[in-house]
Amino acid sequence: MRKQLLGENSVVEYLCQQLQCDIETVEYLSSKYPSLLRVHVSKLKEIFDFVYGEGFTPQQVCQVPRILLHSLETTQSRLTELRNLGYNPHSLMVLCKSKRQYTQFLEHVIRKQNQ
Repeated sequence: MRKQLLGENSVVEYLCQQLQCDIETVEYLSSKYPSLLRVHVSKLKEIFDFVYGEGFTPQQVCQVPRILLHSLETTQSRLTELRNLGYNPHSLMVLCKSKRQYTQFLEHVIRKQNQ
C-alpha cells in the first residue's frame, strides 16, 4: 500500500504534493509536529480524502496540521455533529480540540442556538 501511494516519493514529497506546498513548509510542519512523518501513509490518504471531500483546502490543513494526527473517526463524527447543529466550521481547529475543549465548544454552539 505504501509503495502504491508513494511510488518513488518520500513521505515528505507526498505531503508536499497533498498540501500543495514546498519541502521547506513540510519540514517546518514536521518540526512542530515530529510524529507527522511517522503517520502511516494510508491513514494520511484517508484523512486527506475526507477533509478535501468535505470542502477544506490544502491551505487550511497546513494551518492546522494536527488534523493529520487525529483519529479519522473522531474527526468525522465531530464534523457531522457540528453540521447537524447548523454550524459549519471554517477552520479545522475545532475538530482537533481536546475532548474537554470540544465539549465546551459544543455547549457554546448549542447555547447560541437556543438564544
